[in-house]
Amino acid sequence: MRRQWDWAGIGLNDRCAFLSGRVIFKPDQTAGRLYAYDPFMKELILSTYHLSPKKAGEYAEIMKDFEVKAVAGYPSAISLLAKSCLEKGIDLKLRAVLTSSETLTSSMRKIIIDAFGCGVFDFYGSAERICYIFTCEHGSYHLIPEYGLTELVPAGSNGRCRVISTGFWNLAMPLIRYELGIS
Repeated sequence: MRRQWDWAGIGLNDRCAFLSGRVIFKPDQTAGRLYAYDPFMKELILSTYHLSPKKAGEYAEIMKDFEVKAVAGYPSAISLLAKSCLEKGIDLKLRAVLTSSETLTSSMRKIIIDAFGCGVFDFYGSAERICYIFTCEHGSYHLIPEYGLTELVPAGSNGRCRVISTGFWNLAMPLIRYELGIS
């Protein structure tokens, strides 16, 4: 992951916000702080469970207060934040946005770039921890060979591929040529 963050221009000492599935407090809770800050990791963790168009402006202001340089998380959550910033005229300039766990559409990418004035770096990994694929500063996807051996096997004439990987991280339960499916 460090290589991708370096390609995105995010250093070890840069503060980063996260809009992913991390639970800060109960999703059905309606009052209280919608974020947590880890000063050691320099991570501002924002609740995606409570993110809404109404709350997005508040999230942007929190990010400004903490002087974050990047945001990482779900494309749907980050694009909702970006759209709200554009609609409300909130100027939140970032150095990079890192997306994962969902499909990043071209319209989401455009909204994010327009709102935050930075590059968008998408990455793909599996819950089985067998493959890792991410984009560089030029927007190209790269297989990360030290994470696992990943094969992209053509599946028809539409350009889609079967993803087959052998990971190098799970020594207790190795998955050999594990097929993730078609992407």
